[in-house]
Amino acid sequence: MTPRNIKIWIIEDEKNDAMKAFQAIKRVTPGEHYQVFWDQTLHWGAELTELPLAEGQIQSCKLPDIVVLDLLDENLQFAAGKFYEELRKEERRSESPAAFVIMWSVKTGLPEVHRFVGSKVKTDRRLMFTSTKTVRVLEENLIRCVGAWREAQLL
Repeated sequence: MTPRNIKIWIIEDEKNDAMKAFQAIKRVTPGEHYQVFWDQTLHWGAELTELPLAEGQIQSCKLPDIVVLDLLDENLQFAAGKFYEELRKEERRSESPAAFVIMWSVKTGLPEVHRFVGSKVKTDRRLMFTSTKTVRVLEENLIRCVGAWREAQLL
């Protein structure tokens, strides 16, 4: 049986940070079959670009298995909450398994972030909050997510 590709979405408005996340994915998933898609808008339903970047390469992707989700959009508004809620709504609608979501940002001290994260991490075992934007912490969370995703495939 051919292994299923892990679909990973990077939801990040800063291209440099998106590329750091992509490099982290490549480092922690050697030997895995994966596809990585990038959304620069942090808005649900935006077009995804497959990484590595290729000229004019925009395509649709079914729901992700793992999401690296920045908290704030380009206007420094907390956009991750709405994106997360739309993702979960679409997963329920399509009867798809919930994706593993890693909230990854440097701007973690905002009251709306704490309210959202505080309530969600208690009820969603597939949601992680790094409270930092270091690559090392992202890599640790990616390793946990890939391992848990792999185990879920055996169930």
